[in-house]
Amino acid sequence: MSDEVLFPIKERSELYIFLDYCNESNQEKKILECGTGREVVSSIFYQNGYETYGIDISEETIQEAIEWCEKHNFKIHLQKGDMRNIPFENESFSFVFASGSIIFMNKIDIALSIKEMARVLKPNGLCFVNFNSADIIDEHEYNEKSKEIFGCDRASYHENNEADEYFDDFIILRKEKRNLEEFNGYFNDKIAVIDYIVKKK
Repeated sequence: MSDEVLFPIKERSELYIFLDYCNESNQEKKILECGTGREVVSSIFYQNGYETYGIDISEETIQEAIEWCEKHNFKIHLQKGDMRNIPFENESFSFVFASGSIIFMNKIDIALSIKEMARVLKPNGLCFVNFNSADIIDEHEYNEKSKEIFGCDRASYHENNEADEYFDDFIILRKEKRNLEEFNGYFNDKIAVIDYIVKKK
């Protein structure tokens, strides 16, 4: 297994904050990433001893993610899957991580996806998810990506407290809005995201 630091703290601070929360939990070290992308961000959990799973809606992306994991000698369980209908049994995971993926959905599908995350989480399990803030400057690229991935007319944007309504099945432990110059290397716009760490009731 590679010891290379693939996601520096200064670039992915939210990842390490969530890792700290998970490490402090007494739950089994088993995590699911929803929307892995080509570079499997949750590999940092694998490097910290977690049994790690990932899904992505794109078959092509999953194949590239598998090749990326093989390159770094990461034994991560990857498969095609839609977070609106997560292909795992109830209470399969202690932790769920979805960073920069749910942002492309419409709000109806976001609500459905978070219900699915709650379903596959064990009681007291932790979830990280983030949303586009309404403070985004240029929506065009996000809307185009939303159409490409999920067939939505536009991506979703949330006011500061609007996304709280998704978490009826959770206790909100941490919430932070971050202003970014660039998000995951895909876009050049100045944007803001709202991060949540929540615990299943």
